[in-house]
Amino acid sequence: MRAMSMGAVEGTGRRVYIGGPDHYPLPAVPEVDPGIPVANIKSQIKRNRQNQKRHDRNKAVRSELKTRVKRALTAAEQGDEKAAEIVTSAVKRLDKAASKGIIHKNAAARRKSRLQKRVNKAASPAEGE
Repeated sequence: MRAMSMGAVEGTGRRVYIGGPDHYPLPAVPEVDPGIPVANIKSQIKRNRQNQKRHDRNKAVRSELKTRVKRALTAAEQGDEKAAEIVTSAVKRLDKAASKGIIHKNAAARRKSRLQKRVNKAASPAEGE
């Protein structure tokens, strides 16, 4: 017969805690989907919480970037007098997102370049008329 670990009940493969179920309190974790594994370590629980906050914030910023670029393009295509100001605002937001690490700096440069190209293309027929 093999040696049993302290607290194990013979034949069940389970441990029995001396103080009962209330003796070892479960860590305070937020309600999550039962299919997702949850960390038991306090620092990892905190890290998961921080990552979720950052994920939500970054998602909002990326969504705003798309909206700003779209607004800039429509303003340029419609010949809006504030088009230059709107494009500048979009470029500024792209730079800010790159500096904060939300998007890569090369991705920001590429998106600014494509935006400027499309704005110039939309503005050039308007100037010829």
